[in-house]
Amino acid sequence: MNQKEINELRRRFRPEKSAISRVYGCYVNSSKEIVSDLDESLGMMPQEESEKYLSLLKKGLSGSLGKNLIDIVFSTQQVVDSEEHRLLTTLRDSQLEAFQSALSDAFDCSLEVMQTVHEQLREKIKEHRESRSSEPLEMSASEIGQILQSCGIADEQVAAFQENCGEQFGSGVVLNPANLIDSSRFEIKTPEITISADPEYSYLVETQIINGRKYLLIPTEDGVEVNGFAVSITAAQKDD
Repeated sequence: MNQKEINELRRRFRPEKSAISRVYGCYVNSSKEIVSDLDESLGMMPQEESEKYLSLLKKGLSGSLGKNLIDIVFSTQQVVDSEEHRLLTTLRDSQLEAFQSALSDAFDCSLEVMQTVHEQLREKIKEHRESRSSEPLEMSASEIGQILQSCGIADEQVAAFQENCGEQFGSGVVLNPANLIDSSRFEIKTPEITISADPEYSYLVETQIINGRKYLLIPTEDGVEVNGFAVSITAAQKDD
C-alpha cells in the first residue's frame, strides 16, 4: 500500500462515499471491563453522529506511511501460528528503537561513528523528502552495514550488527531511517551535562583525552551565550 492508496481510503470515510454498513464498538473502564457496547447501522444514524464515527476512522489513517503508518500483510495462517507474527507482537511490546540495541550489542560505538551514521541517515531522509516520493523510505540492514564499514568498523562487527537486526526485526527486514534517528537534532548526554547541536554542525563536536581525562570539545569563536547572556571565552591560567 502506498500513500496514494491511503489517501483514497481516507476520502472514502465520508457519508456520500462510505461503504461501511454497521459500526461495532465497546467502552472499557480502567479495570478493562466492558461497560457498554455498540452495534448500529451507520445509514440509520443521524448524519451528525455518523460523520463523527467516520471522522474517528479517518484519524486512524492519519500520519505518513512508514512512520505513523506501517503496512504489514499477514495471511490467516500466519496470524494463527507464525514466528513472524510473534516477532511483531514482541517488537510492539518492546517499543522497537531495537536499532540502538543492535548497534551497541555488536560493537562499542564511538562519537565519530554515531556522527557519521546520523549524518548519512539524515541525508537519506532529506533526499527522500525532496523527491516527494509517495513510497516510504526504506534501507536494509546491509545498506546500514555499508555505512558502518565506511566508518572503519570491522567486517565481523558489521556482520554481528546485521545478525542482531535479523534477531530484533526479522530476517530480510527493511528499516525506515526516519524511525531510527531524530533528524532534527543531535544530542549528546553525560550523567551531568546535555549538549544539543544543530545536526548540520554535529561534526564540530570532538572527543579528546587530556592528561588522562576524556573531554568533549566544541571549537568556537564569538557568539557564545549562557542562558541568553553573551559571554567571552578566555584561556585558563595556572599559578606558578
